[in-house]
Amino acid sequence: MHASTPLLVEHARHADAIAALLEAHLGMPGPDPLRTALLHTGARYAEILIEGLNAAPALHRDAFLAPLGGVPAPALPAQVLLNFTPVPLPARGATDAGAAPAVVPGHTPVATPPPPGDSAPVLFETERDLVLVRARPLGAWAVDPQRRRIADVSGLLRPAGLALGPMFDAAVPMEQALHIAAPQVRGLPDLVQVTVELTVLQPGSRPAGTALAWGLTGPAGFQRLAVNSDTTHGLERSGVVVLKALPAWPPAAIDGIESQWLTCRIVAAGAASAEASGADAAVWRSPRVGPIRVGARLRAPPQAPAAMSWGSLPLEAGADFFPFGERPRFGETFYLMSPALGVPGARVVLDVRLTEAQTPQREPTLDKPPRVR
Repeated sequence: MHASTPLLVEHARHADAIAALLEAHLGMPGPDPLRTALLHTGARYAEILIEGLNAAPALHRDAFLAPLGGVPAPALPAQVLLNFTPVPLPARGATDAGAAPAVVPGHTPVATPPPPGDSAPVLFETERDLVLVRARPLGAWAVDPQRRRIADVSGLLRPAGLALGPMFDAAVPMEQALHIAAPQVRGLPDLVQVTVELTVLQPGSRPAGTALAWGLTGPAGFQRLAVNSDTTHGLERSGVVVLKALPAWPPAAIDGIESQWLTCRIVAAGAASAEASGADAAVWRSPRVGPIRVGARLRAPPQAPAAMSWGSLPLEAGADFFPFGERPRFGETFYLMSPALGVPGARVVLDVRLTEAQTPQREPTLDKPPRVR
């Protein structure tokens, strides 16, 4: 701060330099400890006096600026966004691929039209070298990651430039969502529940007035699902989220991956739509989540087996039969086929009814095989 104010003592010296200068001026021969001590004491007082004198202008300036408020800061040069367009070159066929890129050197002077009431143009300089690419930008967006909002600033690409005013006046909230691909539920019939087991490594902090919404992302957009239970308490701890599934779950493409997508989004608390995320996200810290497991619960009606056999001998479903033959032997095998057994991770309950039960007083043996249905 002192460098920006004038110095009252331009050639300031340290105590050692002042003591050496005093000894040279006095010209007293021979070493004298007392004289040396007095000279260094006086030199130190002189150094303190010089520091105080040179600090006086800065102190006066600070006292003058204090009633004005604000924090003093050095002056900064004005900055402006520039858009350079290379001059079209004559068509050269296949030789264009090997052409050297055009470069705008750093510190290139750029002039803008003079402001109203002035005749001199405003001069700027580029900060660094700029390599022009052989592409035409179609749009531009400004992102405010702290407040989680985005603004369309495509006006920067037009010759007239962007209109004056705050850049984020027309900003909209950014989508804040976690997309989970669940291809294992493709084609599952009678889907009634979807479970999501999450491992929360570090809980985050949501802005005030917001909540989490779970749903499906399909070709028609986001479809919200009812949450039956949530032991994660809004991704604050590890747990399981149980969701009520929709009758249909069509696939959709996100980032080029087509799958059944389960989505968790941050929305305004109490909003019926996930698009109504208008809360001010001034403070946002995303949680860290570890492994995720997605499960499903089906409610299939009772159905007869598609096929049964004792060894290689087919059995008739719906009639009484001996699953291991009338005279079972070790190694006999009973086979049963059902579409429910082909569902990964499914829990299947077999309803077996004895039509000729064994004697309850003793353990069943292979001497008298039971009949089942």
